[in-house]
Amino acid sequence: MIYLFRATTFRTISKRANSTVSNMSGLINYRNFSLTDTPSLKSRTAVVTGGNAGIGREIVAQLLLHDISKVYVLARSAEKFAASKTFWKDTHGLDVEKTVEFVPCDLSDITVVKKVADGLMGKLDRLDMLINNAGRSLSYFVKTD
Repeated sequence: MIYLFRATTFRTISKRANSTVSNMSGLINYRNFSLTDTPSLKSRTAVVTGGNAGIGREIVAQLLLHDISKVYVLARSAEKFAASKTFWKDTHGLDVEKTVEFVPCDLSDITVVKKVADGLMGKLDRLDMLINNAGRSLSYFVKTD
């Protein structure tokens, strides 16, 4: 089944470590889908562009809450990533040191993107999810190779 999502903010309840934790979520749809319907993501690997801020940060949080094995966050700012790690720990009680890895990547530079993609391909046996969340408008014409 395919779910179509729209961005919004609402409160959802999830159970983690035998306690009820109130979590912010940015994903809902019109088919009565709930984040509690998401199956366990154990042994899954994801790449999230822009996963250090905004909706991307919450997408990473939800992946972590559903026990994903590894998340690679591609973003420009290591400082925002450090703040996001603190957010995930403080807000959701998640241990992210081994699960989430920051990969510096400026998506407006195609040569950097190619280098990062090649690096990930060499490192990963498999990739289960690619979430293209980051966006940046370019107001000038760029010709690539």
